[in-house]
Formats: sequence, structure tokens, C-alpha cells
Amino acid sequence: MVIGLFFGSFNPIHVFHLEIAKFLIKKKLVEKVCFIVSPHNPLKEKKSLISAQQRLEMVRLACRRFKKFEVDDIEFLLPQPSYTINTLENLKKNYPDYTFKIIIGSDTLDQFELWKEYQKILNDFSIIVYPRKENYIIPDIFKDYNIIILKSKVSPLSSTLIRKNISEGIDASEYLPNDVYKYLINNNLLIKK
Repeated sequence: MVIGLFFGSFNPIHVFHLEIAKFLIKKKLVEKVCFIVSPHNPLKEKKSLISAQQRLEMVRLACRRFKKFEVDDIEFLLPQPSYTINTLENLKKNYPDYTFKIIIGSDTLDQFELWKEYQKILNDFSIIVYPRKENYIIPDIFKDYNIIILKSKVSPLSSTLIRKNISEGIDASEYLPNDVYKYLINNNLLIKK
């Protein structure tokens, strides 16, 4: 089985994340998408994150209606900060018959050299990249690796933009799955900063 691994802080998960996952399944690039919530991405400030457990719960709420979406808390069980290479090696050991493809945005690929053991990841795994800007081109350093750039719509939507809108009192409900929006309200996570 081919599993797409959608890594992220999901701070919070939004509708574009789900659209990308549905697109990958529709195009038969993967059979399932597994959302892996990173409790602490070493390239992000932890203080800007909603708690890891709350982010995990929101991802579960967002994915529960989709048969081909799964949510995995594997990074909650591994040492932190969360390094993708550790997660991948753990998954390969536990599921030797699966083929894993990594799903990232083009903005993440632009920072990929900062990832721990990034060359090992590139050598051992296919990477599916969704463009974050029009006419995105793979940086030369990555041209010889198995990287697919999706021919999908580009969305300016990001968790950062959603948090910014919320902090400025701008309604962000259209960008969030309904259950996630309700969760944010019920847990007082929509407070202006």
C-alpha cells in the first residue's frame, strides 16, 4: 500500500490541507493519507503553537469523515523535537510492506536542507510537493531526486494567515473545517492576541 505522509504542526489544520490530501487520492498518487502531527518542529518556535494535544485533536476532528485519511500520533511517542528522519525510520521498521511518500509544501522544500539527514530522506523516499506559489520550480540542488510537483491549484491559505486573521478579529471560519472551528471556539483558542 502507498501511504502519503502529511507532516505538519497543523496550527491549526485548515481546509487546504484536506483539499491537498483529497487531490492526491483522487489522482491515485497515494492510496491513503496519514496526517502526522509534529508536537515540536525544530524549525518553529514552540511558544507560537497551540498545545500538541489540542492540535492532534483538531486533526482527528478534521479527518474523521474521510475513510482514506488517518491520523498518527507517532511523533508524540518519540523524543522531541520531532525529526522527520526518526519518524520515517520508525514507520519503515513497523510497516515494512508499505511504501511511504512524504507530502510537503514548496515553502518547506525551500528549507529542506535544514532538515536533519535530509539527503538520506531524499535518497530513501519520494516527495510530493504542493506549490505555494505560481510556476514553482524545484531548486537545482534537488533536481536529481524523486520529487513530484503537483499540478494543483495554488492557495495563499496557511495556518499563519489564519492565526493572523484571528488575532486581528477577522472571521476565519471559512478556512477551517466546521468541527475544528467549533473546537477552537469551545476551547477559547480564538481569543485575539
